[in-house]
Amino acid sequence: MTELQARELREFLTNELINKGFSDIVDEIRFRLLENLNENDRPNRDQRGMLNIFLNHAIEIFDGISNKDFGALVSRINKNLQEGTIEGVEVMSVDKVQDNIDLAELPDYSDISTVLQEVLKQITNDNETENSNDES
Repeated sequence: MTELQARELREFLTNELINKGFSDIVDEIRFRLLENLNENDRPNRDQRGMLNIFLNHAIEIFDGISNKDFGALVSRINKNLQEGTIEGVEVMSVDKVQDNIDLAELPDYSDISTVLQEVLKQITNDNETENSNDES
């Protein structure tokens, strides 16, 4: 993958996430990208490296906000209780600005995470193949 292709793919994925309503996640990824770059590195950004960082952060964020393991979480909590069991978990807003949030009702973003993992895997495989061909 060329530097131009990497930049274009990162821009495409960024726009897709924004268009699908995930602009907050894109903002968080951008913030993390900037944290990973030293001020002196910014003019000489490695686009393939930035794409890799972008994908890893996106996967981490989607995994972190997904309820894909909610049932397992409740089971782990129940195993550690001395008495009784819980059926669910609700989070209360401290400032009462919003209603309680039932964690079981949070969306499952594992499909998005899986697609991003596959993209990262394919890019990694392509780069490894390209590097081994260059060494030959």
